[in-house]
Amino acid sequence: TSVTNGTITESSRVESGSNKTINYSPNSGYQLKSIKVDGVDVSLSTYANSYTFTNITDNHTISVVYWKPTITTNVTNGTITPTSEVDIGSSKTISYSPADSSKALESIEVDGVAVSISTYPNSYTFTNVTGDHTITVTYRQLTTATFNQGKTVNAIMKNLANNSSSMTYESADTKIQSIKRANSLPSGFVPATENTVSNSVIPIYIFFDDTDGTMYYYSEADVVYLNADSSCMFISLVELSDISGLSGMDASKAINIGYMFQSDRKLVSLGGVASWDVSKVVNMQARFKELEHIERNKHVIYVCFLFCSYQHKCIIKLGYLQCSKYEQHVCYLFCSYQYKRS
Repeated sequence: TSVTNGTITESSRVESGSNKTINYSPNSGYQLKSIKVDGVDVSLSTYANSYTFTNITDNHTISVVYWKPTITTNVTNGTITPTSEVDIGSSKTISYSPADSSKALESIEVDGVAVSISTYPNSYTFTNVTGDHTITVTYRQLTTATFNQGKTVNAIMKNLANNSSSMTYESADTKIQSIKRANSLPSGFVPATENTVSNSVIPIYIFFDDTDGTMYYYSEADVVYLNADSSCMFISLVELSDISGLSGMDASKAINIGYMFQSDRKLVSLGGVASWDVSKVVNMQARFKELEHIERNKHVIYVCFLFCSYQHKCIIKLGYLQCSKYEQHVCYLFCSYQYKRS
């Protein structure tokens, strides 16, 4: 006699011509999967708990197998709940995540069939499990693009919006009212130096909608990085009032964003940059200088200083605003091994 995941009457000798009943039972949570008598499958329903050999005149074998369903998991470029057995009729949630922030969910297959990555971005639950299942999750490397230096991008935007070739980052623009990320390029778009604002393998293009003053930027890349030197990138866009689309830019590699929005007098909200990671920035001087509408609307103005050093403090001015009439806050961020309040 033999059994898998259960107990069974032990092997024994019997008298010739006698009968012998073999009893078997599962371990907790397991169910009967197969019974083989002398190598031949017999009915599970007929012999659910025991099998009787009658008029025994020769050797016999009986093998009983109990089982739990197995959910087999696989992942590429990430982590996932390990492969495991589950109780029949139970539910099992499989969780998964990318190896790091540079990976994106590409596909999920359950029992060989693709399922929606938007519906199951972090986990998938098997319910009322009665059989084996597999789930395979694949993450891919995010693609990236990087803008040119801020002054270069500024000049290209202004010249495109004004159908000019002579404007510089110091020129005042009255055309651009908003900046947004586009989901696609317009029909008939032809890439050219005049509409390309990147220095990366995957390009970043811009195009201008003169009907509403929107400057669009577009890239096939998943992540669009600001240049290390993004100073003056949006300087002197005097009609610019909506920068919500800047939330689609990643500032984590930027070092210099000084004078970025200087003289953008129509700007009424900085919400588009609220989520930026500026942990590597060391120069924000005059980033918000002369934002007159923000002052008129009595927004709370912050004059911030960043202290970033392991062993010493380096004070960097984040922004300058003429806000003496309104509430002023001075905020300090200390990034060091020992936090200290000055």
